[in-house]
Amino acid sequence: MNDDDTFRRLIQELSPGERESLLQNVRSQLTLNGDPLYVDKNLSSIQTEEGYARLPWYYHLVFFILSLFAVKPPLKLYQDREIAKLGRIINTRAPRFYDYSRNLLLPEFYKALVDLKESARFFFNALNVSVGQDRAAFYVFLGSLEMEDIHNRLVRETDPVTLAKQNPGKLPVELRRIAYRKMEDAVDLIHEDQRTAMYEDIRSLYCLKQLASFLFDRLIMAFNQDASAAGMTCSVLTVKELLSNLNNILYSFREIPSMSLFESLFVFMLQEKMKEPGFDANEEIQKLLAKAERSLAAIRKFNQMTPLTLIIRCASRDLSLSPVLIGGGEDWLAVYRDYWKQLIKDQFTRYLRTTRSLELQGSFQSFFKGINLKLLENAESGTNPDGIPVKEVLSLSFLRTYHAVVFTGDSAAILNAILINGEFQNRDNQLEFSLCYNELNKLGTIIDAFDGRLSPSGDFGSRYTAVREELISLTFKRRKVQGVMDEVTLAAGEIIDRSKAALIMMVNVLNGILKKDPVSKYDTLSNFSVLAGKGTAFTDGLFTAVNNTRIALTLLDEIRSLETEKDE
Repeated sequence: MNDDDTFRRLIQELSPGERESLLQNVRSQLTLNGDPLYVDKNLSSIQTEEGYARLPWYYHLVFFILSLFAVKPPLKLYQDREIAKLGRIINTRAPRFYDYSRNLLLPEFYKALVDLKESARFFFNALNVSVGQDRAAFYVFLGSLEMEDIHNRLVRETDPVTLAKQNPGKLPVELRRIAYRKMEDAVDLIHEDQRTAMYEDIRSLYCLKQLASFLFDRLIMAFNQDASAAGMTCSVLTVKELLSNLNNILYSFREIPSMSLFESLFVFMLQEKMKEPGFDANEEIQKLLAKAERSLAAIRKFNQMTPLTLIIRCASRDLSLSPVLIGGGEDWLAVYRDYWKQLIKDQFTRYLRTTRSLELQGSFQSFFKGINLKLLENAESGTNPDGIPVKEVLSLSFLRTYHAVVFTGDSAAILNAILINGEFQNRDNQLEFSLCYNELNKLGTIIDAFDGRLSPSGDFGSRYTAVREELISLTFKRRKVQGVMDEVTLAAGEIIDRSKAALIMMVNVLNGILKKDPVSKYDTLSNFSVLAGKGTAFTDGLFTAVNNTRIALTLLDEIRSLETEKDE
């Protein structure tokens, strides 16, 4: 799962207050012309054979006589007459749209098509920042408006913390099964009106998507300048398939989308801009409303002015041709249910992480004898929500505290004694001890420097802030922010990797000193007895130092596992 995903944030993280505030702003201004976008006009199909058969007998006689002179069957003559009649009807209803004698689309059709393309562009952008990125999450957000009771029940009854309180002693895997059952029970309670509303919304969404992604450019590029027509013209036969596809889309997109669908689209689009400098919700809503109204008006106007079905019939010489309803949206419930299953899985993953994190907090308190973790001041945290999000910030904070409390505190005397006075039998051991000691000794300084790089004046912090405030497209902005974050993650990982390697080396060297095993690579000190003296203080301190280093390694591994593991 992408942690930067807008839709996950809207579904899972956007606070009820933020969500309701956006919705109220949208609802207070959402007034659109509710007139149908498409109205059937003379679209009843005509079968040529049936029409000819219904003619009075004397018409049959006339067509028979004419056929003798034209060397054409009577039925073909009747069809030619009906096509010519249809061409004249088109010319009367929409002058300079279509020339039936030459089968040409004329300049007025070209202009109407360009206007339609421009209107569809708004919806392309709207869909791109909403359903285009995560269809299932958008369905769930839409469902929270159309099926508020079901949504609230799902949120309430699948919450891991609530389920844990209601079922004490149950393992997390059992709690998750309960959550899945409650999810299925809630989905089964969706009544017919809600199902219909969701289906109609998603059909509208699908029609919008088809219209927004229609190959307008390919159709428009088929037109050429025609001096005789004083404008752009195109042979219908070269673009008949494209015209038929467009006709089916427009025929299917008859009514304007519901208010719930527009609310969802607008909330997603506004959420994208909420953190931009100078964001004004009311102003942005007014802009979106104006664009939506213009776009819907252009679609309505195209349908009113352009007898597209009649043009296709005339060009195809088939009076029975009619547009067909396109499919789409039938799978919404399956997509909705699958998303909630994944959502529950994600919630329990986070719940387990939170539980493990609390357990680790208890271990920290014990290991550091009640001293709190020394957090990075410039990383994102509960006390600093505007800081840079650092993926392994807990590992760095742990190492920072380990250095301050344990390495330069409890273990300092023993380690300094070995560094200054220890006489290693194996010179390689002495070199390794010096390397790991120096690495751990400067750990505090290294992490402090990293924290400084995260500050507003540091190289990471200044670039992060500059990119977030830069007036560029959101997609490009995310890419640039992610570039900074990748560098931060790499730098943090290098510090942690080097520290872990030093801790492992320290354990090996100190353990070799204690075991006094001449066969091992890690051997004891030549002057161990001198350093130890008559008491047990040195030996006990050495045991403590080894144990503390092992505990530090274990805790560090647990923290990293918690911070770096992916969602199951």
